[in-house]
Amino acid sequence: MHLGHRSRWQDLPEGARKAIAIVGSVQAVLLASAMIDLVRRPASEVRGGRKWAWFPVLLINGVGPLAYFAFGRRGTPTPSFEVTEGKRKRKKGKKAQSTVPWDM
Repeated sequence: MHLGHRSRWQDLPEGARKAIAIVGSVQAVLLASAMIDLVRRPASEVRGGRKWAWFPVLLINGVGPLAYFAFGRRGTPTPSFEVTEGKRKRKKGKKAQSTVPWDM
């Protein structure tokens, strides 16, 4: 194979095509999840406090999202819902309603 030859997708072996598809999918998921996390996270929880500075870093293939997850976040995001512990208390005189269909 010489340097000037251009390969087509159909010319690649099946294993190489599968590997490229898997790596591309993982890269896309990492990029999307890093962007979503960056948008939702408060600036005070982003290292440096400048969220806009991390967007170009995220666009570096493969390495950018991993660098953001490893070095760009400070603390954990505050959940948008409240988690409660314990069981629901039954009201006297009423039967508690089941939330699972097989418990009827």
